[in-house]
Amino acid sequence: MAFGLEDSKYPVSAFEQQHPVIFALSESGETPELVTLIQHFQQQQCPILSITNQSQSTVGKLSDWNFAYQLTHQRINGNYNLTTQVPVVYVIETIVQTVITKRNDP
Repeated sequence: MAFGLEDSKYPVSAFEQQHPVIFALSESGETPELVTLIQHFQQQQCPILSITNQSQSTVGKLSDWNFAYQLTHQRINGNYNLTTQVPVVYVIETIVQTVITKRNDP
């Protein structure tokens, strides 16, 4: 089962009995709400995989595994983030394909 958590106020205690694997996606790796959620899931001993732009970000450091794509931040008009998300999509698709292949192997 997969669940996208976009609301940082969602009661995550509902997931504690299921021991989920957490996939955290953050370009900056510094979003305070995401850091708080990751810390909560760490206390529950959930495995955490993150995809960030910088491995040394807070999210990257808190994760059990981190894929960092190390691209230059691209912003326009001061605040609009144009940093490509293509590496994120590639990593997610590769993980999904690997899991499906392993599940289908006898």
